[in-house]
Amino acid sequence: MSSNISSKYPLIAAAVTLALASTVTQATVPLRTVAAAATQSLVIAGSSAAQAAAQLAIEVDLCGEPNPTSTLINTLTAESSGGSKNFYAFSCNVNTTQTISNVANGSLVTIYYRTEGGSVVSSIPTAKSGNPVLRLDLTQCTGESPAINCPVNGTSFNNGPTDSFSLSVTRDIVHLGVADVEPTLFTGNNFPLNTGTLGKYNSAVYGNVTTAEIGALQTSPAFQQVFGLAVNTSGGAFTNGVNLTKEAAANILSGSYVNWNSVPDALTGNPVTSTSLPITLYNRETGSGTRTQANAYYLGYLCNPGNGSVFDNQPQDYWATGDVLTQTNSVAGAITYSVIDQLPSTKYPNLVFATLNGVLPSNLAAATGQYDEWFEAKFVRNFNFATFAAPTQGLANFMVNTLPALATGPVDVADNVIPFVSNNTPTVPLAKHTVGTISIYINPYTRSGNSCAIPAEQN
Repeated sequence: MSSNISSKYPLIAAAVTLALASTVTQATVPLRTVAAAATQSLVIAGSSAAQAAAQLAIEVDLCGEPNPTSTLINTLTAESSGGSKNFYAFSCNVNTTQTISNVANGSLVTIYYRTEGGSVVSSIPTAKSGNPVLRLDLTQCTGESPAINCPVNGTSFNNGPTDSFSLSVTRDIVHLGVADVEPTLFTGNNFPLNTGTLGKYNSAVYGNVTTAEIGALQTSPAFQQVFGLAVNTSGGAFTNGVNLTKEAAANILSGSYVNWNSVPDALTGNPVTSTSLPITLYNRETGSGTRTQANAYYLGYLCNPGNGSVFDNQPQDYWATGDVLTQTNSVAGAITYSVIDQLPSTKYPNLVFATLNGVLPSNLAAATGQYDEWFEAKFVRNFNFATFAAPTQGLANFMVNTLPALATGPVDVADNVIPFVSNNTPTVPLAKHTVGTISIYINPYTRSGNSCAIPAEQN
């Protein structure tokens, strides 16, 4: 899943804008070359939905910035530009009230975050036979924070499968991954490597990892993410929105329904469109956490023996959320699946999320038990985690302990925190944390780490 800080996280964008002002004091921000040479560092890779949450945890909880809109900027921030904008770096002199094992207050730390490859790079490079992958290289960038320029050549579709990006990148070990679902689901038709039936990622580059090695990875709960079905309603054929039952949606994803005038409206029972309009399904690539959750939720793939996976009816899949939404936005009647923080958006004016049994997806609908296409992201520790330098382990444990808590969780319209993780106790009315106009909730429902499980209420 791709990330656009300016559009999705206006508070972060505001902080960056303020940082550009001449009145901002940045005396404590490390120089780029100093940050690049930090001996205390951490490499994170995986879900882009977690990137902004990780950035907030680093800036506020690790680096001591008072809040996301503060003019007191302590953190060097860098984001790649060019073909791939999916590589990040953050650096500061630690200023926290929390205890971080083997990392002293005032010491220099640099944390790299790679979203390129999404959940694939959370679980393949971290497994026993995984290989180092590319992350941002500050020594090849220019300028100083907040105006660091880190050009990266290559695109997700052309260079993602072989991890062949160039310029401001270097290979490194992934210490900590973030996966949209538990790594044990990356098997069968969800297996990303080209040793599988559908896998596209090059096993020689990422590592000839087995499903058993993925299953042996140590994971921890992160937070919940809400997903939905995005439909292109341009052209006027959809006169009553897109209201689906879960069964109708499953038949669309399996290829059983090929025209919208055959699909029953969940509210009226009439066809969704009164005129003929072909259904065009666009998929994410095999190994995508978003595709994996759609397989589990709608089709019961890997949950119920014998169930099939989503229908592949296109010559290519799409390697990032933004890519698949752009394509879906260009074809009337097209449909795909996505995390819900991507819409509504002026980038995709033809797309709306379908309702399921009359319920529009939202994190509040998830927390009140009305909508259950949500899944629990996981932190994934590298197989060799115990051998890493003590400061690296301390920084990783800091992230694992910080992001799941309500007060420091990812404040995003798609996210909630998990009950009874990091003292998240469900209450009535719902406990929530609000930043600006966005609230996240302690969802009293949980899948308890099993994406195939029916959400269980915890109050």
